[in-house]
Amino acid sequence: MEYEPLAEDDRGRLAEILNASFHVPGMRADQWIERQGVEVCRVIRRGHELLGGLMILDMAQFYGGRSLPMGGISAVGVAPEARGGGAASGLMAGAIQELHQRRIPLSALYPATQTLYRKSGFEQAGARAEFRLNLRMGPVQERALPLVKLPREPKLLEQVYRSWASPQQGALDRTEPNWRRVLSPRDEPTEVYGVGDPLEGYVVVHRQAGSQPGWQNLALTDFVALTPRAARRIYSFLADHRSLAEQAVWFGAPHQPLLTVLAEQYVETRINILWMLRLVDVPAALRGRGYSPHLNCAFKLAVDDPLLASNRGSWWVRIEAGRAEVEKARSGGLKVSERALACLYGGFLSPWQARLAGLIDWPDRELSALEGIFGGPAGMGDMF
Repeated sequence: MEYEPLAEDDRGRLAEILNASFHVPGMRADQWIERQGVEVCRVIRRGHELLGGLMILDMAQFYGGRSLPMGGISAVGVAPEARGGGAASGLMAGAIQELHQRRIPLSALYPATQTLYRKSGFEQAGARAEFRLNLRMGPVQERALPLVKLPREPKLLEQVYRSWASPQQGALDRTEPNWRRVLSPRDEPTEVYGVGDPLEGYVVVHRQAGSQPGWQNLALTDFVALTPRAARRIYSFLADHRSLAEQAVWFGAPHQPLLTVLAEQYVETRINILWMLRLVDVPAALRGRGYSPHLNCAFKLAVDDPLLASNRGSWWVRIEAGRAEVEKARSGGLKVSERALACLYGGFLSPWQARLAGLIDWPDRELSALEGIFGGPAGMGDMF
C-alpha cells in the first residue's frame, strides 16, 4: 500500500469514503475537503484503488507556557469494503512518518476508536468537557464592566485568548483555521461580545433552536475571562437571556476556574471525549515545552517506540530554570513506551496513576522524584 498526498482527480473518491465514514450534519464531505484544503489531505491506495484518507492540520499546543508545533490528525476514513485490511494502520504510520520528517514534535487527535491509535503510539493525554448552564438557575448580577458587541475579527481577540490559553496545558495556540471554526462554525452566524475596556474577556454566541417554538439555546463557541469580574459579567449577560433561552452550552478543559465565581454548582459538567497525544520527536518535545522555573532535576528515560527508530533508546533529561536539555545516553534508564510518555507528558496521569494503569513499572523512589514534572491536567476545548 502507498501513502501519498491527495491528487485532484481523487477528491470525489475521498469525499465518498468520508461520507460513508462520518455523518457530518449540514456539510457534505466534499465541502469538508474544500474547507480544510486539498493540500492537507493524505490517502492510501493499493495499486490504482484508493482505500482511505485523512487530514493533517498544522497547529500548535501550549505546554508549560510554551507553544509547540502539533500535527492534528482529522477525518481518518477507510472505505467500508477495505476495512480490516490494514489501510487505517498504514495511513497512520504514513502520517506519523511524515510529521517526523517535517520535524513536528507532537501529534494529537480526537479518537473514534482508541485501538487503532494506540497501535500508532497515541495515548490519552487530556479531556474535553461539556458545560451546561440552566439560565433560570441562580442568575448572576454583575454589571460593573462594560459589555459591547464586537466584529468577528480574530485580531481583536487574539491577545486576550493567548493570555488565557498559554498557561493552560494542551490548549491550542490557534491558527487562522482554528479561529474560523470558533467564529464561523460551518459558516453559520455568531455574535461576539467583549467585556471591559481594555478587554478582560469575551464570549462568542451561536444561537440555536430550543425545545419549543420561540425558545433558543446559547451555544458558546468561545468563553474566555481573564478576571473573576469578567467571568461574572459574562454569566450575567447569559442570564439576561433567560426569558426565552433555556441553557448555555460550551466546551473546555474539565478544571474550569470560570465555574468557581458562581455561588452554587449551577453548571452541569460531563466529559465529552478524551483526546490522545503522540510524541513524534521525543527529544524535541521534551526540549520545546516549559517546566516549573523552580524545578531542578535530572533523569534518564529508556524509550521504546516501535514505529520511530530515532525515538528509541536512552535519553538524559536535565531540567533547570524552566527549560530541559535532552541528549542521547548509551543505555539504561526508566523504561517507558511512547504511549506512556505521551500520557505523562500531557499530565493526564501522574506517575503514580500511570503505574496503576499498567503504563509504567517504576519503583516508588522514582515515582516520587518525577511527580509533578509535566504539570497537568491537560485540556483542549477546540475541536479540529
